Amino acid sequence: MRIFYFTLLLFCSNNGNAQLKGKLKLDSLLKAFSATPEDTSKVKLFHQIANMYSNRNVDSSIYYCTNGLALAENLNYKKGMEALYRVMGIAYKNKAQFDTAVSMYEKSLNLNREIGNKEGECSALHNLGSLQLSLTNDVKALGYLMEGLAIAEGTKNYYMLASLNNSLYSLYFNQQDFKKARQYSLKGLEFSKKADKPDVTAGSLRDLGCAELELGDTAAARRYFNEALTIYDATGNQIGQAVIHSYLSVTESNLRNAIEQGLQAKLLWDSLSPMHSIAINNLGNLGGAYLDIVRYDTLHHIKPGGAIPASRDELLALAENYLHTAMMLTGESNEKYMYYHFSAMYADLQEIKGNYKTALQYLRISTKIQDSMYSQENKNKISALISEKEISLRDKEIELNKLSIAANNRQRLALLGGLGLLAIIGGLIYWQSLTRKRTNTTLLKLNTELDDANKLKAKFFAILSHDFRGPVANLVSFLEMQEHEPGMLSAEQKSEHQKKISHSASALLETMESMLLWSKGQMENFRPEIKQVAVRELFDHIESFFSSIENVNLKIEDPGDMMVSTDVNYLQTIMHNLTSNAIKILRDKPGAVVSWKAAQQGTETVLSISDNGPGLSTEQSKAILSDVMMQNEKTGFGFHMIRDLAKAIRCKISLETNPGSGTIFRLSI
Repeated sequence: MRIFYFTLLLFCSNNGNAQLKGKLKLDSLLKAFSATPEDTSKVKLFHQIANMYSNRNVDSSIYYCTNGLALAENLNYKKGMEALYRVMGIAYKNKAQFDTAVSMYEKSLNLNREIGNKEGECSALHNLGSLQLSLTNDVKALGYLMEGLAIAEGTKNYYMLASLNNSLYSLYFNQQDFKKARQYSLKGLEFSKKADKPDVTAGSLRDLGCAELELGDTAAARRYFNEALTIYDATGNQIGQAVIHSYLSVTESNLRNAIEQGLQAKLLWDSLSPMHSIAINNLGNLGGAYLDIVRYDTLHHIKPGGAIPASRDELLALAENYLHTAMMLTGESNEKYMYYHFSAMYADLQEIKGNYKTALQYLRISTKIQDSMYSQENKNKISALISEKEISLRDKEIELNKLSIAANNRQRLALLGGLGLLAIIGGLIYWQSLTRKRTNTTLLKLNTELDDANKLKAKFFAILSHDFRGPVANLVSFLEMQEHEPGMLSAEQKSEHQKKISHSASALLETMESMLLWSKGQMENFRPEIKQVAVRELFDHIESFFSSIENVNLKIEDPGDMMVSTDVNYLQTIMHNLTSNAIKILRDKPGAVVSWKAAQQGTETVLSISDNGPGLSTEQSKAILSDVMMQNEKTGFGFHMIRDLAKAIRCKISLETNPGSGTIFRLSI
């Protein structure tokens, strides 16, 4: 007994209730068609209807695709155009207009690439590969399928990975490379399980069974076929069931079991697709099984009953009926190899019946088909020999042409030399262009930096204006009041205001000195003067300057004999600004305390100032420690100046703050 394998490029569809549901869905789509507006939703409806018709009424499918494409093009709806081209490719493939089908699939592929739809691109490549495979263009098919496989692996599309691996199985099966076919069917099975597609999983199991059968492992083949049948039974896929029963019939060594499987397959094929190649092959295998019972005298092994008649004549009649029907249908489908095989079996049957003339007639038919097949092989061999002869003649022509080629070499070398010189000149021009471009880029960067510096200066002077105007305005206001309204203030008030004016003037002078010191630090060639300074002197300076501040308790921790290596003016200015900022924040807070401490941490001297103020938010902390100028002019320019001065004397500034419980600044020198 034999089986002929044919590539199943399209997954088997459900029948029965599925067909009824499909018809009802198609009717509902057609009813909704006229009420749908002329927009992308109607394009989608065109696609759904065309897709439903693609395997029912090809001309209707093409009609709806064509009209849907016209609307999609007007709307520039490329995704809709791609989907319609894909369905049109299926329709033309079913119509056997393969060149047009290829063109439609290629348009779908190009549109998917244009809109960047990787899954659609992968699907289009699979359609093209499957079509080329059905046309036996295995080289083209392999190119499309491998390209699609690379995309599917990148997108982790398990369904497409399963479909592509199953198609690659078919390609290598057709090439009779059954080990490689099994390898791809195993991959297809793995991905179909991940994709949770039962029918695809069953198809992979079916393919594995076919590969194992060809590799001689009948037990493994039967196991895979039965697993596939279990899934097809669960999903109600009747074509899948018919295929598996047909395949199971040839794995059975027991002829009764083989016939029962074949009859079960025939029952399904008769209601589904009697002209399917596997259905025709199943009929021939049934005839061969009945013939084998008679031919090998197995009646004493197989008990009559059920599908096995008791008499030899009845067995031969069944064998003749199935073989004759298979030959007739095979002739209509132009499957020469099957016709050759079944006609040889039919000749054996007629010989057993004693019809030697008929037996000879079919034997001649079988031999003629076989000879034509071998003759074609011989033609191919002759064609290959002719090609080799032509190649030999061309080689001789090449040898004869070598002399004339050698004569032209000098001229060619001169030409190449000229081209090389032109290339060098072009390279120099290109290098000059690159140099000019780099110079322009550098100038643009310098201009940008200069513009940023100008903006920073404008900001700086705006802040200076704010910081200086307030104290000076207060001083002028008091002097004018004293001049024009001297009697408004008592002697005690005048004395108090005099102290405040004196303190404001001192603070203003200190601020001006800090500004000048910072300005000097911004000069390119100016360097701070580093020397050993007693921390006590720094703390004494702070304490004396801010001793008149009211409502704020300034605490200075005794540093002992601690020394620090720094520029005293820079560090005093930094400490002065930090103290001033802390006092400003605590001016209206009851029980306000500002504390200075000193500590030695390894090789660093750490001076820290803390307050019990409201603390800083995370955004304020980041703004203070960053290198950008603070945007709120009311905060003054102090933190910006502190950062620059600290950088000049290699002093690291860090802060610790908790909203509501104060802030600590640390100067690590």
